[in-house]
Amino acid sequence: MNIYEQQAKNRRLTYLILIIFFAFFLFIGYGFDYFYLGNIHNLSSPQKPFIPYGTITAFVVSLILVLNAYINGVDMIIKSTYARKANENDIKEKQLLNVVEEMSIAGGIPDVYIIPDDDLNAFATGFSPDKSYIFVTEGLLKELNREELQAVVAHEISHIRFHDIKLMTLLVVLINTLALISDFVRRSNRYRSSSSSSSRRQGGA
Repeated sequence: MNIYEQQAKNRRLTYLILIIFFAFFLFIGYGFDYFYLGNIHNLSSPQKPFIPYGTITAFVVSLILVLNAYINGVDMIIKSTYARKANENDIKEKQLLNVVEEMSIAGGIPDVYIIPDDDLNAFATGFSPDKSYIFVTEGLLKELNREELQAVVAHEISHIRFHDIKLMTLLVVLINTLALISDFVRRSNRYRSSSSSSSRRQGGA
């Protein structure tokens, strides 16, 4: 598989992920209409026309989440990793910037961020080669020499060229969004359950 075929494959996977994400939320909205509001049961009732509130709300919410992923996805990753822009006045970070510029000579130069972590790690993110980002931990900068650093940067730039970053960035943001929603629902259910138990105890007393 050449680079163009890989790029096309990753674009298809990105669209597939978006379709699954929308379908998931529409399924939840439809379930809310069917089981909670009972709108589906009243389809044949002329006095009460069918309005799928849950499905419509789920579609709007999923659309907002996807737009937020595209607009703020990279910023969310930067904040979650506590990363900062590489400093040209630091010798090791200046070397990293030079290496990235050398390896990106054929295309757009990614922005470089440093993660305050002693682990050896690096990753690329973004939604296009023209607006991409490379993240490197402080531990990686300390331990690797220039040739080793160049190999790591080359690997990350290959992800940018193959359009892997668009797919992975979208996946990370959407999955974390679902995790936050799930955590919110779980906490809300726990709060309602504890409130209900407290009310029953007070009533019994």
